[in-house]
Amino acid sequence: SIPEEYCEVPGSNKGDYMVCVKKDKFGEGDAELGQLLMTGFFNTLPHVSHLPQSIVFVNSGILLVLHESSVLEPIQKLEAMGVKILICGTCLEYYKKMDKLEVGQVSNMLDILEQITATGKVIYP
Repeated sequence: SIPEEYCEVPGSNKGDYMVCVKKDKFGEGDAELGQLLMTGFFNTLPHVSHLPQSIVFVNSGILLVLHESSVLEPIQKLEAMGVKILICGTCLEYYKKMDKLEVGQVSNMLDILEQITATGKVIYP
């Protein structure tokens, strides 16, 4: 028998990847288009066949997990589906947004790097 068969939880819908959100817009170029694409990304992510193990929000990416975020609902849904949501505490403090956090857990660079290095693949939208 193959060892990998014993490493996967039966019925798990988690993939061997994580998402690292470094900014509040998807890709480079026009800001309005970037916001539209990021909204599409997070509205679609709960419906993919293999969810990420975790999603890490750093730098201006933390703006997506705050009270006024347009993608708060799908991120909350992902968390309810078992996706670990980690938010950079230093970034929240820098932007003075700690009191606006609506989803996920405040984290530090050690935890974030542990997530990134322990995962097979990292997606940067």
